[in-house]
Amino acid sequence: MRRYALIALAFLATTSAHAQTSAVETFDFKGISLGITLEDIRATRPADRNTVNARAVCTGDPEINAISHFETRTSPEESAAGVVRCAFYNSSRYGGSDTLATLLMAATTRISRHYRFDFFPDPESGQPRLYRIVIFTHIDARAAILDALRDRFGAPTEVTAAPVRNAMGAVFDRTVTRWRRNGATLSVTAPNERFDQMTIVYTLSDLAALADSAVRAQRASIPNRM
Repeated sequence: MRRYALIALAFLATTSAHAQTSAVETFDFKGISLGITLEDIRATRPADRNTVNARAVCTGDPEINAISHFETRTSPEESAAGVVRCAFYNSSRYGGSDTLATLLMAATTRISRHYRFDFFPDPESGQPRLYRIVIFTHIDARAAILDALRDRFGAPTEVTAAPVRNAMGAVFDRTVTRWRRNGATLSVTAPNERFDQMTIVYTLSDLAALADSAVRAQRASIPNRM
């Protein structure tokens, strides 16, 4: 009996440790974790005071029209491949179109007015799962964002820097800071193509590879009209 009890305790300890490790190793942005389903994101919102009353709106939702909910739009190739894009919106107080909920960037006054949560069908369950989060914000938030990410996820896996030239001919240093764990990556590119902006990308690696491959296949299937 004592032997079975010890085995049970060992199993519970292993299960608990695995659960804690999985939780620690899962990248999330303001509580929105990579791998969640469309149903999950509709039932929650980012932990941000600007989204307290916001709701997720996604590609194909009935309230989307020709001039509203721009952040949910996908290209024809993405739509054909099965990509669904979501963002968070606040209802208009005056009966007009919903307004995009801006997101606060770490301990700064900077916000993101351009972001997206992308979903693609899981090959096993068929359910769309969150495979990529893309956030654009001002370069002034870089130090605070990197500090916050180090606090959350520890030291980055790698940091690379190289000089780049923008379309206007200006040369500046671009740094890419990257974390890798549990089949996912988190990268911060500062600056991005614009010297005054930066990009944060959370990626579920295997599902993102399938989604990107499906989009490329759709693009390749379009006849070249030139």
